[in-house]
Amino acid sequence: MVGTPLKTASVDLIETLCRAGYVPVIACVGASKNGKLFNVNADTLAADLAARLGAARLVIAGATPGVLDEKGDTIEALDLASAAALISSGVASAGMIAKLTACRDAINGGVEEVLMVEGKQGAVLARALEGSRTDVPATRMVAALEARAGSNR
Repeated sequence: MVGTPLKTASVDLIETLCRAGYVPVIACVGASKNGKLFNVNADTLAADLAARLGAARLVIAGATPGVLDEKGDTIEALDLASAAALISSGVASAGMIAKLTACRDAINGGVEEVLMVEGKQGAVLARALEGSRTDVPATRMVAALEARAGSNR
């Protein structure tokens, strides 16, 4: 029983809480009109909310330090085309397909950059949230890599 976020659902409460200095914790459970509960993939919900809230950056925490190549090494940067190629070639599989799809949706929804980091190490996650660009093992995904060349953002 898997659900997807409704594009028509209001994000007003989340915006109000954030403006007031709160960090909302959101359960990834959806419900049908008649109350049937659905699991919503956390990355899917995060991407949807980031786009709808106008976030410039989305940090996704996972079990690995970003997207891994066929050798198991972290891919430092991806754009939409290279992410699609990873999926079609079979290098990305299972949960990584869902994660890359969510990242694509966030970028297509206006998020400028998605940073995928390992969530098991608090210090790494904290640096990613602070915006550190040099010492966080991660994959950065943007719409097109050449559009970001030379940027130190």
